[in-house]
Amino acid sequence: MNYIIHFQSRNNSRPVNPQLVKEYFQEQAGYTVNNFQSLYSNEDSGVFFTFEYGGRMSGGNTPGQNILPVFFNINYGKPHVFVLEAEPHLAEFIRHFDLQVSDLSMRGSNYMDYNELDFYHGWNAGNEAYYREMLRSNNPKKLFTLPLREMKNIWRWNFHVGELQSEIGQQVFIPRVKFIEYRDVFSPAVIWTDGLPVALPRVERVILYRRELTSGLRFGKKEDICVVNLSDIEPLLKDYPKSTENLEYYTIIHTEPPKEIKRFFQTQKAVKSDDIQFINLGDVHDLELIEKIKSSNT
Repeated sequence: MNYIIHFQSRNNSRPVNPQLVKEYFQEQAGYTVNNFQSLYSNEDSGVFFTFEYGGRMSGGNTPGQNILPVFFNINYGKPHVFVLEAEPHLAEFIRHFDLQVSDLSMRGSNYMDYNELDFYHGWNAGNEAYYREMLRSNNPKKLFTLPLREMKNIWRWNFHVGELQSEIGQQVFIPRVKFIEYRDVFSPAVIWTDGLPVALPRVERVILYRRELTSGLRFGKKEDICVVNLSDIEPLLKDYPKSTENLEYYTIIHTEPPKEIKRFFQTQKAVKSDDIQFINLGDVHDLELIEKIKSSNT
């Protein structure tokens, strides 16, 4: 199920057609564009949505009404951060072409001036209805959840990873926060390779990726991974500066990893990569919303 917004030109003397829409999105970062849709997909944040188009302009039921064969499409069943990232794109598209909007389900066929709060309200209402129906089923799918505040902080970190990398420089790696299930426990995690310089966000788990710092003798050893709690590493990080940039993080810079960090890497037990399941952002859900629905169903 999706939340769909339709558009109408405010000014009939300024024609809008699918070709103009296509050309507009070809100039926008983050979009894959073809003759039928422009797909926004952010590899860093995990957010995606589309603008669909095609066909001809069509008149509405009201004289002078000029309905565009274009609509905005974003999924239900996603965390709230999806619409936080989508909203500026939607608002700029509407401003650029001087449009009015209708989501049909909320306002019938009436077209109105765009309002950010109306957009959030419309999607939130439909999203809650989607979850209510899903949780009412006899065999609801397994849900991975995080508190909304934590989800927003992680989303902001991932969204700004590129900016922070440019700001800090290439001598320090800026990892994206990922979501994993390991031993039936779901948690945010980051990957840290061989104790190398990194901006290490303070999230629950760290995946240690070992190329050089495998345990035992190096001869015949292959690359492997370990999964540890950040709390087990933090005593080794007390002398590194902490900063706050969407998430609190340690800036770990050195020319050679200290022996304590090397030893920590080398003494951890390797795990099979198949033991770790990576979860997409779109499959992580807002904890407060799920609890609200579950409590109202009891």
